[in-house]
This record gives sequence, structure tokens and C-alpha cells, in this order.
Amino acid sequence: MSILLKNGLIIDYKNNFTKRADIYINNGIIEEIAESIEKDADKVINCLGLSIVPGFIDLYCMLDDERKIDVTRSSLDSSVMGGYTALCIHGKYKDYDKNVCNIFDSNKIEENYNKVIYEPIENTGINEGDVAERIDAYGENPDDEINIVKKALLNAEQKKESLFINKISTKESVKLIKEAKKRGVKVTCSTCPHYYSFNVNNILESGVNSKTNPPLRTEEDRQAIVIGIKDGIIDCIVTDNTPISEDAKSMGIVLAPTGVIGFETALSSVLTLLIDSGNITYKELVKLLSYNPAKILGIDRGTIEVGKIADLVVFDPVREFVFAKEKIVSSSKNSPFIGRRLKGHVKYTIYNGEIVYERNKRTIK
Repeated sequence: MSILLKNGLIIDYKNNFTKRADIYINNGIIEEIAESIEKDADKVINCLGLSIVPGFIDLYCMLDDERKIDVTRSSLDSSVMGGYTALCIHGKYKDYDKNVCNIFDSNKIEENYNKVIYEPIENTGINEGDVAERIDAYGENPDDEINIVKKALLNAEQKKESLFINKISTKESVKLIKEAKKRGVKVTCSTCPHYYSFNVNNILESGVNSKTNPPLRTEEDRQAIVIGIKDGIIDCIVTDNTPISEDAKSMGIVLAPTGVIGFETALSSVLTLLIDSGNITYKELVKLLSYNPAKILGIDRGTIEVGKIADLVVFDPVREFVFAKEKIVSSSKNSPFIGRRLKGHVKYTIYNGEIVYERNKRTIK
């Protein structure tokens, strides 16, 4: 199949460019990038007013409900609607014919890094403090995460090893990693959209849909995560997509399992909460969602270059919408973004040179 993308704003972090140009894709490969391309193609898409970036790569997500409910297919549909072309899966999933994106086991990161994923044993999903007391729930002490990060950094420094720390959520974790990087420790880290978008008080607004693991922290922590992203201390954003049935989430704020879905709102959260606020640029969006995740995973993706496989996302960066529960593609609806006004729609997701998602037709391959 050949595809010609016309008049799009191409944004690439590796090659440090943001330019209006055409892209010609043939047999899965980017064959030409130029100001104007006049070639016959099986599909010609006018991308005027749209941005084109490398496909997003999620280094930590789940596809199935941990209570053995099979939702792999809807999770995959949700991921390509969000612009993801590669997923690093934690946990089990049904082995569908996955022709919509690259699938990797979460252990692949360990080929290049020692890996630390902080997930509290208590699994309460609620931060220690006033909110936990108000709802009469056990609150998780943020020192649990801080101590694990501190120990992992010390071990990596002493052994001169590379380290990847996943899903940081506290101000102190950002500080520790910043200081370690200054000392030359080879550490990279991630956070999730919910940690820069919400604080623990959101539990009082959206209840069980704000129970995460680790939990939402204080407003001071949220702001520190934003600064960590802005300053380049945090290297990438993972969704931690965790599908949970509505029945399980209906058990009440204390007993309901932790976890939120995130594929369909990740791009919009970056555009709305980080770019509109002036904290990062569009090129840094690509670094956080595409380029750095590809480097950490050790795959040849995350850029837009002639000769490379065409994994691309075409999106409208300004279209505003309210994230409505009834519009969620995932069969799981556990999102803290429900009812929030966001911006940014994925129009096309292209994987291996084929269109696997097209918004106007609401079609997913």
C-alpha cells in the first residue's frame, strides 16, 4: 500500500525539525519527505492543519483485567485510537492476531536496563493524609516509593549499572533522580498522565476512577512532576493503562481495585496540561511519547526519516472535546478524565505503513 500525506506539520525530536511538508509511504517505508510531492498513491490524505509525529510507544500498560476478564481486543482498539504503535505489556493478555501495533513483553526493557517498578504491597490507591482520613481509608505513605527509588539509585551508582525507574509520583523521587543524573548515574525514568494532571483531592471528585497504583499525591507532588518533565528529569510518559470492569470498580472507594485506563487521553493530557501551560514544546512531546521510549526499549522507532518504517500519528492539535464515558472505545471506563475538557484528536494511526485507525470513519483495523 502507498500513502501520501500532504501539507502536514511534521514534528521530529531526533532531527530537530518542525516543518510543513509531504510524506510518501510505500510498502511500509517512508520513501520521501519533501515540501511538495506529486505522486500517485493508493491513499492521499490532506493533513492541512494537522500535525504528524512518530507513533507513540507505551513502556508500561496492561491489556486485560487482572480479574481474568478478557478485554484485550478493546484495549488494543483503545491504544491505536490513542496513537500507539508499540506497547510494552505488563501482565497477561489474550494472544490475538496483533496486526495493529508492535507488542513487547515488559521484560524487554531489562535487556538494556535494570528495572524498578514501584507498586505498593498494600495496593490501597489512596495517598496518606487528609483525604484518606475523610473517607476512612488506609493511606499509603509516599516514603515507601521514595525509599525504593533511593535504594535503586544507590545500587546503580555503586555497580555502575543503567537503571530505569517506572511510574514516579512524588516530589522527592524527582529530586533524587535529578541529583543522581548530575552525579552521572545512568538512570532514566517515567511518570504517568494522572500524576501531572491530578492530585489526591481528585479522589473526592471522581472516586474509584482516581484510585491508582501508586496513588495520586499532593498538589506539591503534582507540580514537581510537571517541573521534572519540563526540566528533562523525567524521560518519558507511560499510560499504566489498567482495564477494570465497572462491576469491580462499583465495590466502593475503599474496596475497589486500583488502576485507570489511559490510551485514549495520553496525547490530550500532554497537549492540555503540559503544552498549553508552556511547560514543554511539541518536539518534547515527541521525545516523551515516541523518541525516548524507543531508545529505552531498544527498537528502531520514534523518528520520521526516509528509509524508516512508517509508524506515524496524524492528529488535530487544537480540537477541543469533553471526554465522555459513552465515547470511550475501551470496554473498561475507569478514567479520571471523564467529564474533563481536553484538546487534541488523533485522526489517523499508521502502523508499518498501513492505516490502522481512521477517526472520520471510526474504523480500526
